[in-house]
Amino acid sequence: MQESLQALLTGIIDYAGMFPPAKLPLDVAVKNYDAYKKGGHAWMLSRFVCGASILPGMEVYASALARGRAGGCLVAVAGRGGEDMISFLEVLQQDLACVDTFDKVVGLSGEVDVFEVKLPEAVIEGGSESVYELVERSSEIFASGAPGVRSFYEIGFGTGGPETVFETLSALKKFNDRWAGERYRPAGAKIRTGGADATVIPSSNQLAFFISACCKLGLTYKATAGLHRPLRHADKALATEVHGFLNVFVAAVLAHASVLPLPKIVNILECAKIGNFEFSSDGLSCCGHHATIDQIVAARRESCVSFGSCSFDEPVEGLQKLRLL
Repeated sequence: MQESLQALLTGIIDYAGMFPPAKLPLDVAVKNYDAYKKGGHAWMLSRFVCGASILPGMEVYASALARGRAGGCLVAVAGRGGEDMISFLEVLQQDLACVDTFDKVVGLSGEVDVFEVKLPEAVIEGGSESVYELVERSSEIFASGAPGVRSFYEIGFGTGGPETVFETLSALKKFNDRWAGERYRPAGAKIRTGGADATVIPSSNQLAFFISACCKLGLTYKATAGLHRPLRHADKALATEVHGFLNVFVAAVLAHASVLPLPKIVNILECAKIGNFEFSSDGLSCCGHHATIDQIVAARRESCVSFGSCSFDEPVEGLQKLRLL
């Protein structure tokens, strides 16, 4: 395997076995995660994704979570969110109480390092100042209840289109410029790249806009849902084209390495043949654009963090079918 591909895929999958469409019981998801950590492709695995309300019951699985990972398992918590700012902040306090319980009962076996939650549409509709206020007030709660946890706020294109998305992302940047590193941890963004309904899947243009905006604003971001296969392909059940994780992360890396116009990012997202991608000992290339190993590593650290998937086997098997692993 080429070094560039390994740099791209290291720690790229947050295992979310309890979430749709798999919806596995907690004990099965933990058992799978334990097996993946001890398997030959453990280098691709990152966090265990868990709903906040489930955290207090994780004590019995502490040893399984810790095995195979020095210092314990990293956990990404999916927060419940709220319909408006008041309910969001109230529920956040409850969710972080669950994080505190987890820390006390699991100890060094596990560590919550990421908290992901959807922004209320009512807050987004209130404009950038409303979003900024929610993130600032949320960060005060994080600072007192979970100071080491990074927050990622999910946004979509269902409320107001690209202009609203950019305004929302700009609010995250404004917060980071003012507070990140001084008082609070930086806020990141999250994009839903798939779903059970074709209407919730962002188009290539929308996803390209999100990637480009995050790069311009210097935001880290995560993806979730639908990225089970490496390449873009037709999904018969959904009757639409769906995104591939190689497309998304190669596009993200190349957009981070150099300023790409939106049509170029769209082209990368829509490449459906592995022949369009080149992984070599000195970097990766697609559609006439190149990123070095150092640029790949930097992009994964500073920009495109990981993606959540209810399956670890499918992405691995997809790469094997393409003879990349």
